[in-house]
This record gives sequence, structure tokens and C-alpha cells, in this order.
Amino acid sequence: MRHGSSEVGKFATVFKNYDNVETPIECELRGTPPKFLKGTMLRNGPGMYQIGDDMYKHWFDGLAYPQRYQFQDGKLFYSAKFIETNDYMNNINNRKIVTPSFATYEFPDPCKKFYGRFESKFEKEDADHPTGKLLSIE
Repeated sequence: MRHGSSEVGKFATVFKNYDNVETPIECELRGTPPKFLKGTMLRNGPGMYQIGDDMYKHWFDGLAYPQRYQFQDGKLFYSAKFIETNDYMNNINNRKIVTPSFATYEFPDPCKKFYGRFESKFEKEDADHPTGKLLSIE
């Protein structure tokens, strides 16, 4: 499943990869927040769906990406960073998805990727042959 594919369709932006934002950046505000508004809101959700050529298959599968929104002196600041779990590090270091997740449990077999294009050359069209033979030698 790739961004923009028919499988993702109109939800393609949900399956977007985000970058770490370790240094808080000031956000542009529309309007004026109340003066009493102070504090921090943390939000955790998925932030990475594609690693190398592999893509997670469900919204719940993306790697954890906590985001921080901080109101201070009438300004809003934003920062975010991936949680560097063992699964995260294994996937990143291998440049592909190597650990199973909620709906992503089948990983591409490199042999199938390479030899898969030859499979149709060796399959018999009539797979329901009554004798169970793949080839008939007469």
C-alpha cells in the first residue's frame, strides 16, 4: 500500500510520515487566546507509516509520535519526537518493517519479491486437472 494508492484513497494524509521537532517552534495563531490559558497538552498518536519500501497496513500500526502543545504568555509552541523503542530502532536500523504490529504481521519475503515475477511462467493454467498432475507427458 503506497501513498496515493486506491487502497489508501482519500485518507492518504493519515498515512504520512512526520519528522522529529525537538526544539519547540512557535505556532502561528489565528485570533487571540485567553490570557489565562497556560500549560501543556500532550497528544500521542502514530507518526510513521512507511519505512523503506514497507508500509504499515492500519492506522493503529504507525510508530508512536508524542506531540507537545505548550501555551505560554499568549503564544503556542509545538514539539514532537518519536519514542525510540526497541521496535522503532529495529525497524529504522533495518530500513524496513521487521516487527509485527496490530494489522501488519506479514512481511515481504525477499525471495518472493525476486522470484515472484517468474511464478506465472511456471504455473499451469488448468490447476484443477483431475489426475492432480501439473504436467502431462504423452
